[in-house]
Amino acid sequence: MLSTAIERLPAFQDRKQRLVELLYRLAAFADSYDPDRAAAIRQAAADLNALIFNVAVIGEFNRGKTTLINALLGRPGLLTTAPIPNTAALTRLLALDPEAAGSAEHFRVVFRDPARAAFVSDDLAQLAAFSSDAAGQPSDVASIDHIDLFLDSDFLRRSGMVLIDTPGLGALSQAHQDITERLIPTVHAALFVFMVDPPPGATELAFLRFSQRYISRFLFVLNDKQQLLRQSPAEAEAVLAYARRLLSAAGIDSPPVTGLNPGAFLRGMADDDGGFGAFLPLLADFLIAGQGRALLWDALHKAEQHGAALDTRLLRQIDDTARDNDQLRAALARLSVQTAALDNRRLGLLARVDNELGALTDQLVAEIDSLQQQIERTASETIDRATIGALRTIPTGLSEAIQGAVSGWLRDKSIWLNGRASALYQQIVDDL
Repeated sequence: MLSTAIERLPAFQDRKQRLVELLYRLAAFADSYDPDRAAAIRQAAADLNALIFNVAVIGEFNRGKTTLINALLGRPGLLTTAPIPNTAALTRLLALDPEAAGSAEHFRVVFRDPARAAFVSDDLAQLAAFSSDAAGQPSDVASIDHIDLFLDSDFLRRSGMVLIDTPGLGALSQAHQDITERLIPTVHAALFVFMVDPPPGATELAFLRFSQRYISRFLFVLNDKQQLLRQSPAEAEAVLAYARRLLSAAGIDSPPVTGLNPGAFLRGMADDDGGFGAFLPLLADFLIAGQGRALLWDALHKAEQHGAALDTRLLRQIDDTARDNDQLRAALARLSVQTAALDNRRLGLLARVDNELGALTDQLVAEIDSLQQQIERTASETIDRATIGALRTIPTGLSEAIQGAVSGWLRDKSIWLNGRASALYQQIVDDL
């Protein structure tokens, strides 16, 4: 019954989980653009994913705090109760992960001395030896920082709550109250358990005045041990009004008070849910309205901020890319113009070289014709100068004359060609 009465909290946890998944997707998207921001988003997702509602149960000793916790969990006798100051160490009750290795119910005792190893046991019967002064081991209790009790509890799992049993106010040991006072700033909600008979005493009212800064986190639970609220609706409302007046002595205006009878619930009295049927939806709304909604809005606001920052960065990168593309297109256009100009110059140079070679070829052809004429003149002059007696030597002399004429012609043309080639080369260099 209790797990179904808190359906608002599982729905809240579902919304929280969807936001966690959104943050992780945003972080994955940011990895390529802003690794530092991606790491910050991933940390925000991890912090939100680890969010649980720390709910402390507070009150003077023998007001029914531990009985209330046992009733919420549906586990009579889970935590020990006594008519004298009993709970001496903070005991956190957490949901056991059923899929974890070695998922049997167990408790872990964490000591104040960091060098002292934690004590872990799955024998829950040993728990009282560490959590209670009444167990006869006050020296061990004084050395304990807190106890974690891991339970296979559908109520804790579905609600996302951690219940914290606290030492009672007004006990002989001031250390008990000091532990509770230090806890208040760290919790999301505090269930302050009290009675109207006897009414809140000086210690309880002083504690409430001390906690004024965090009073918005308090939900006041009237332990209706005497079943005063089982009377007529008018009489029950009168009892609640009286309870509010008692609390107003601590300067609390319109305190949220709900009546419960956890003892009757645990005893399974017929037709009596101890008020839990109305209380649990109230507790769910109190947690969501008081802390949960603000935490989700804060996470959502951070996601929006990161998203906006990424959007700005991406737009800047898009603008930079567009600007780079424009510059690249302009450079390509200039290169195209330069390439076209170079092609034109190359074609012009090739045409000039072709023209020059054509002119040289024509001139060489003409020069070869003149060489032929020169050879003919040389041969004619050599024969004309020869005497009758020297006619036998004409072939040799004629050959030498022709060779000399050809050699001279080649030497002159070589010089001429070198000069023309040098001139052409210099023109090309000047054009480039």
